[in-house]
Amino acid sequence: MNEKVSDEQFLDFVLKAIVENPEEITMKKSRDERGEVIRVGMARSDMGQVIGREGATIQAIRLLTKIIGLKNGTKSAVMISEPDEKRKGREQ
Repeated sequence: MNEKVSDEQFLDFVLKAIVENPEEITMKKSRDERGEVIRVGMARSDMGQVIGREGATIQAIRLLTKIIGLKNGTKSAVMISEPDEKRKGREQ
């Protein structure tokens, strides 16, 4: 039971459990002066679910992801990317 879970694995699991369109969750990990940044993309219709009332849900997700990153020796931050307007236009 001591299997380590990465911050990305945790984030993927939580987000896909919350949203209505889990197949549209995308993640891109990069590094900057603050540490690792995970940029998350999702369907526009799912953003409210992930952000939550007054940002409470995303704040909790960010905190837990940061804790898991620290446990694994990295400093992780979660950023939500704006949905791609061009892609949305093609779908209509």
